[in-house]
Amino acid sequence: MLFNHQAIQSWHESYPAPNLHAPSVFNLMTDSIPKLQDAPPYDAIFTANTLHIIAWPLVERLFELVGEALPLDGKLIVYGPFNENGHYTSASNRQFDSSLRQRDSNSGIRHKEDIIALAKQHNLELSYKYQMPANNQILVFQKITAN
Repeated sequence: MLFNHQAIQSWHESYPAPNLHAPSVFNLMTDSIPKLQDAPPYDAIFTANTLHIIAWPLVERLFELVGEALPLDGKLIVYGPFNENGHYTSASNRQFDSSLRQRDSNSGIRHKEDIIALAKQHNLELSYKYQMPANNQILVFQKITAN
């Protein structure tokens, strides 16, 4: 969503910081996570409202790419809705999931346990979880072994 990138770039120009880079665009189907010129490896990667709108093979690819890109102790921070123990966490999440699947049968709210298991396959361990407004969560994964 380049519109979002324009807004982020505007904030970046208004509040510059030497450790904050411009947003990067990449296609999960074809690209790798962009390398930053003249910069150390990523400390963290953040994604919001992504896992429920992309097909499961792309969720798997995202975790594969992140697992390759992060250094030891690097963090993946994921924001969005998740099911827990095979159940919706709210009636509104059930309705939201239904609308997602009507729009695209390959999307939908993911089971947190599946995401945690996928992360482990790529040397990422759940280190923190936070409840957020509107039945969302933040899951923080930490890379536990080097590639």
